[in-house]
Amino acid sequence: MRYLSTRDTNKRVSAAEAIMQGLARDGGLYTPELTPKLTARALDEMVNMNYKQRAVYVMSAYLDDFNVSELTGYCDKAYSPSKFDHPDIAPVMTVDENTHFLELWHGPTSAFKDMALQMLPY
Repeated sequence: MRYLSTRDTNKRVSAAEAIMQGLARDGGLYTPELTPKLTARALDEMVNMNYKQRAVYVMSAYLDDFNVSELTGYCDKAYSPSKFDHPDIAPVMTVDENTHFLELWHGPTSAFKDMALQMLPY
């Protein structure tokens, strides 16, 4: 998949290049040229996956410069027990039979941003 700058859609780079550069050289943000669709079957497959497995599954659609083995290794490092204080990484908590919420604060800074930013160095 190629990524394009929000300021000049003619400039396309690979996922690895977009990650390395951060911002586009023209000051724009890199966005994927298309949004992969998750089918009903894909969602069914992810139901019994843990957080790391789902992360690899979804990221592989966006980061085709990396193979599943590489992404799995990065996830293992990014979402390790030394960084996240809950074994489920982002547990779903139940209030009652109709109310559930996703906790995104178990990372090192206790903020939702940890979910994405812990992966970035890898």
